[in-house]
Amino acid sequence: MYRWSLDLAWPSKRVTRSGNSRVLIMTEHYTMFIVCMPIPDKEASTIAAAFRNYVLAVFGAPAEYLVDGERVVRTIKFCFKKFALEKGLDYEWDELLWSL
Repeated sequence: MYRWSLDLAWPSKRVTRSGNSRVLIMTEHYTMFIVCMPIPDKEASTIAAAFRNYVLAVFGAPAEYLVDGERVVRTIKFCFKKFALEKGLDYEWDELLWSL
């Protein structure tokens, strides 16, 4: 899958029984495939973990991803590097980030 965008929806002061107050929406642009994940906060580490677990681990590294916020970008770069190293791509992990 080529290009993913990440966005937060429904910021709420109400917290669910499982501790979630937001929804992370991850959209693949070519097929318009959507992954929605409830998350407890908007911390970069929370967003990056959801992206790693529900996009990278399932579909592999995309050519591009679109997000707001430099901290989130740095955290996702770190996740790409870790993902690539775990898959034995230690010499080309940075090539996954060409669009940044």
